[in-house]
Amino acid sequence: MSAFLSPRLGLLIVVSAFSFIATAQTLEGRLGSAAGPGWQSSWLGLAEDVSFKKGERLIIQLDGDAEYVVVRLLAANSDPDSPEGIEGTSRTVPANRLLVVTLSRDRPAVEQVSVHAGAAAWDIALSQNNGKALIVSVERDVKRSAKPAVRPTD
Repeated sequence: MSAFLSPRLGLLIVVSAFSFIATAQTLEGRLGSAAGPGWQSSWLGLAEDVSFKKGERLIIQLDGDAEYVVVRLLAANSDPDSPEGIEGTSRTVPANRLLVVTLSRDRPAVEQVSVHAGAAAWDIALSQNNGKALIVSVERDVKRSAKPAVRPTD
């Protein structure tokens, strides 16, 4: 915030500048994984159900060697063996292993965030040579919040 005196108008004018700071909230819960012939999954069972809004972003840190994954946000009381809650279709895992997912719709009362790798996830073909993906962490990209910028005064 800065202030200056306008000699012509005899007014004190206060100028406030805002910078926007993006933050991320780490989602808490229990990690798990499972595999079978041609499939593999890893999940974060959330400590408490979380509701997400369309347009929110999740940042999923992955380990493993999978090139492609399917992301799912499983609603409370849903069957974990079903494809219910799949977000989009297959996704390419970036070299830095940080998968950024922008939600295509509201996802109320989510109890689990999971990634699915291997040759296929349900009826979605990934790659015969696709490896495994393990969730290391999941972060919720919190909306930007306005914070006053510090500016020197003259």
